[in-house]
Amino acid sequence: MLENIVAWVLNNYIGEYLENLNTDQLSVALLSGQVELENVPLKKTALRKLDLPIEVKSGLLGKLTLSVPITHLRSEPWVLKLSDVLVIVGPPTPDRRYDVEAVERVEQQKKEQMLDELEQRHKAELLSHLGLSVPDSQDTWWGASLISTVLNNIQLILDNVHIRYEDNLSLPNGLAFNCGVRIQTITVQTTNAAGKPGFVEPQNHVNIFKRLELKGFSLYWNSDVNLSKDIESPKNLREILVPDSSNSAFIIHPCSTELRMERNSSKFPLKGAIPRFKFFLRPDKITVEMTRRQMAELRALNREWARFERARQHRKWRPLTHVGEKWARVLQFIHFLINFMSSLF
Repeated sequence: MLENIVAWVLNNYIGEYLENLNTDQLSVALLSGQVELENVPLKKTALRKLDLPIEVKSGLLGKLTLSVPITHLRSEPWVLKLSDVLVIVGPPTPDRRYDVEAVERVEQQKKEQMLDELEQRHKAELLSHLGLSVPDSQDTWWGASLISTVLNNIQLILDNVHIRYEDNLSLPNGLAFNCGVRIQTITVQTTNAAGKPGFVEPQNHVNIFKRLELKGFSLYWNSDVNLSKDIESPKNLREILVPDSSNSAFIIHPCSTELRMERNSSKFPLKGAIPRFKFFLRPDKITVEMTRRQMAELRALNREWARFERARQHRKWRPLTHVGEKWARVLQFIHFLINFMSSLF
């Protein structure tokens, strides 16, 4: 059963983003409780279903380690550690097809989720009106209860994250720029109401608390650069995205911060001014600076993304072939008709 849960977690939460992830071949060492994957490439279609004005050009997950407390599955958190998350993204290529089915599938899932929540709310109100207790399927040991407990308490650690956006289409005259985010370490863990890390059993109508610690976070924007080419191996990608503060124009200089989140776990829509999420930020010193050129390029990029957003509602009706291809077929058909009519007379 443990192998099935590990495979389910990996497939549902990172499987759609990683290339050639075959959980059937994962070997779970039950004595040590360790699952490890190394040098797994990211799918170039990883962001496609989100319908964003960016796409993955190249990406790599250097190492994934999942530590499972074999003897304390429901009293100690699982630890998922991702090291060397290196990604290069850019504007979508002109020949990228709009995936109507994927977008409609996501919208359908959202509608079904809303419908399920409304049905659960109606069921709870009806049983309450009849004076009956509401059965909770999450009270059982097997199935969704164990998975829900694991996911609510999983500890996530990311080391050496570098995500870079490269663009030579948004600026006039084909000028290129790149911008990116670097993070030394991210740690996300479940806490109690006082902010102390611990193991929490998920319960309805009980708020969930999370703490995020961020170290070495920075945001940079470099103008008039050369785009990355010939990324043929993980080694090439590591060389391109190696930390180099001397050649980076920082907008946000490296800093550290702590973020605490409180989430209202009610399954039903909240009423009044009750928020679903509360955030408490405790930053260290943050240095922010931006040049005129960086501001101008940021505005140009924002205009391109705004244009993409305006076209979103009409994109499903866009022809799948280029205009030239369409008229070439029309002319070919007219030529066929002329020859056919000539043969009759």
